[in-house]
Amino acid sequence: MKRRPYLVDLLVLAWLVAVVVAVLVSGSSWLILHLAALGVISQAILYWAEHFTYTLNRVPIRDKALRWQQIKTGSWAILATLVLAGVVHSLPWPTALGATGLAILAAWQAWELTRVRRRSLMGRFPIVVRYYATAALLLPWGLAQGTWLAIGGQPKAPLWWQASLQHGMDESLRLGHSLTNILGWVAFTVLGTLLTFWPTMLRAQMDPKSTQHTISAWWWLLGGILVINVGAYTTRAVLLAGLAIYAIGLIWWGYGLVAPLRAKTPSEFAPLSALISLVWFALGYLYLVWTLATDTQALSLQYPRLGLVWGLGFGAQLVWAALSYLLPTTRSRGPAMAKEMLAIVNAAGVFRLTVWNLSLAALVAIWLGALAVSPWWFLAPLLGVGAANLTALGAVLWKGKA
Repeated sequence: MKRRPYLVDLLVLAWLVAVVVAVLVSGSSWLILHLAALGVISQAILYWAEHFTYTLNRVPIRDKALRWQQIKTGSWAILATLVLAGVVHSLPWPTALGATGLAILAAWQAWELTRVRRRSLMGRFPIVVRYYATAALLLPWGLAQGTWLAIGGQPKAPLWWQASLQHGMDESLRLGHSLTNILGWVAFTVLGTLLTFWPTMLRAQMDPKSTQHTISAWWWLLGGILVINVGAYTTRAVLLAGLAIYAIGLIWWGYGLVAPLRAKTPSEFAPLSALISLVWFALGYLYLVWTLATDTQALSLQYPRLGLVWGLGFGAQLVWAALSYLLPTTRSRGPAMAKEMLAIVNAAGVFRLTVWNLSLAALVAIWLGALAVSPWWFLAPLLGVGAANLTALGAVLWKGKA
């Protein structure tokens, strides 16, 4: 495999810096959440899904493919910035143009990954590519709903539809947009990746049954996301049924995590951060189900809290985990350098994770009304840990380039 360019790493770090700046200077939870989702997480997904597809299928990446990879990476950053600027400044055309471009890149991603898989004669784990392609094909639908919501062109439901529409069209678009993107684009990519990446991070043997469980889970997860979208535009009962179907898929998929975890207790920063991120994902999912089951109309008021749990608890810690493992292994020039890089990202790793998660738990308690103190007492440690993580990753990149 050719040595890959630094563009993707630098862009992901730049998006992370943008999130920190937005927390400090912006009061917009929407902007912070979408900087993390469209920027940090999606920028990483776009590259690493392709990286793992080439690696698992043992297909060498050629110079032409590397150039197209850089074009996609740079285009994503420009188009995502266009969407964010368009929404913040209430400009419909830049928003629509940027979202359309992102949808095209996602479709291109699905086509490219499928093409690589078909070229492979010795590849393993075709289910991983199926997860990646499914995620990429779900994103345009999520983007379309979000764009329609952002530009203020929400249609009124027909009279025959209004009888069963419990949420209101604005709320339906918001539900469809957020759940398709989180449970589709992000979660499908993560679940596919962790089939092989989880035991790799733990340096443990993969459970031989986990591939079959992941294949079976795909059907439940896809069925769940489709029913969720139907439920977003019809009734609460259908929406909750979709979430229940999706949860069955999650539980079935999660079987593959158990054996490697029993074989090797995580002690390094990357697997610990990944494991904790999945716990936060589960907590956010349960909170979503509880909110929908008790009061669907109040869900829009809970979005900042869900964004906090899924953005800082799940998304951020998963990105830290992935980069803390992948950068040392892909940027080093030999085992000795890789060991030095891992030492950098593992330094005070347990302490950083403890401060991050206790601070995040305290913020959740504040927003739930269980703790009556200023959130800045806990935002400050979060920012400090974020800066420490960025510094460690930056040091690894610098060491690899030197």
